[in-house]
Amino acid sequence: MKCARTVRSLPKLWGIPAFLVCVGLAGPLAAEEVKAPPESAEEIPPIEPVQVVTSGERTVVENEDGSKTVTSTATRTHTATGAERSVENTVTVTPSESGSTYTRDTTYTGANGGAASSHTDGNVTRNGDGSGSFSASTSGSGTRPNGQSASWNTERSGAWAPNSQGGKDASMTATTTTGSGFSTTVNRTAQSFQVDEDTKGFHAESDRTNSLGGSTQRVTDGSVTKTENGREWESTTTGTHTNRNGETASWSAERDGSVTKNEDGSLTLSKTQTVTNAKGETVSIEKSGTLVKTETGHAWEGTGSATYTGAEGQQKSWTGTGSGSTTRNGDGTGSAQSTRTVTNEQGQSRTVDRTGTSAPAESGAGRTWEGTKSVTRSGAEKAPPAETSATARSAQAASTDRLAGREGWAARREAAASSPATGIANDSARRAEATQRLDAWKAQRGEGNAAGAGAGNWRERLQGAGQNADGLRERAERDRAERERAERQRSPQRRGRR
Repeated sequence: MKCARTVRSLPKLWGIPAFLVCVGLAGPLAAEEVKAPPESAEEIPPIEPVQVVTSGERTVVENEDGSKTVTSTATRTHTATGAERSVENTVTVTPSESGSTYTRDTTYTGANGGAASSHTDGNVTRNGDGSGSFSASTSGSGTRPNGQSASWNTERSGAWAPNSQGGKDASMTATTTTGSGFSTTVNRTAQSFQVDEDTKGFHAESDRTNSLGGSTQRVTDGSVTKTENGREWESTTTGTHTNRNGETASWSAERDGSVTKNEDGSLTLSKTQTVTNAKGETVSIEKSGTLVKTETGHAWEGTGSATYTGAEGQQKSWTGTGSGSTTRNGDGTGSAQSTRTVTNEQGQSRTVDRTGTSAPAESGAGRTWEGTKSVTRSGAEKAPPAETSATARSAQAASTDRLAGREGWAARREAAASSPATGIANDSARRAEATQRLDAWKAQRGEGNAAGAGAGNWRERLQGAGQNADGLRERAERDRAERERAERQRSPQRRGRR
């Protein structure tokens, strides 16, 4: 099961939203193309357990001008390699008559030597009728691990307003341009509307284009319905991607889920999702979980499964289990722990354990946290593929022959080095063999010469026969001409006699 960023989110872990994040069963997700799960036998080799330690601090300061500054820092260290990465984020929000303005500064340092920083200026305007708008501008720069620099700029703007169907209309656009001139523009629109007393529908569209000619379009339609003891939802997403060459690919996704409040006060969540791409491949995911409120926090557990079906009907499946709990003490400290395991058809499994603690910051408002993530893998090692095809057998035989030849050559070399007599005998045998090959080559050469001579004689005979034929034709022509001439001479004599 999915319990992302348990440690980083300790201050917000208590309550229903935390459980929705932990088990990954919150309402309709943003429409994204889901790819097939990886080959588990290849992606989960037996390795030693690894650990990652995360620590951070979040402080809140009330400034004299009425603004509020929130600073958060986090450091992530891989215990096996010692690689460390850190991020610091500072946000200052200043209230205004119609809303607020804010600035954000972010600095990131990567474990592989990369670094980046960015600055954002933005404002939010809220009107009295429920409508509003926002805009923001971000500029950033960074250095890649190889020392190459990069920069970018992003402009965002959007607005929302009530509509006549009992819902809201919203729109947003964002354009990002890099220092190399590449740009990406995203346009999104969303609409909610009241279907009936208990059901609200929603419709969303997005269009992403880039300066190279690529584009991606998504359309999502869905609804959320209140029930006697919870709510249910469903949604359908269709998408199409076109690359710079004009080639297109499409996919679709079907989602549904529910949240039910039980008589004992616990909550039961379930979710299913099926994604199909243009090739006919599908990925089906099912999740279910239960959240129970305890005296000092919450406890949850859940199960899940995933099935990949290929275009030709082949299938692969995975199963998962998860559990966790959060605790909040009376002194303001808290803790959280979770474990989840994913197992494939071959019996290989991957287990992720997370533990963390949280406490009030030493100075000012805010909190500090520290946690550890441990990843272990277990299961039989992947067996080598069987050599069953004729090609594999032929390749294996050829390899065996080459190996035997190398071994024979090595044996002869070793024998020659260890015994001069044996070496001389081997040399004599090789010379005799070479002499036989030379004699055979000469014999073949002689047969070739004889065959060439015979062919030459045959050509001479054919040439002579052709010359004889020409002579006979010439003699026949002369005889015919003589007969015609004699016939003409006799014709006048016959006329004179008459």
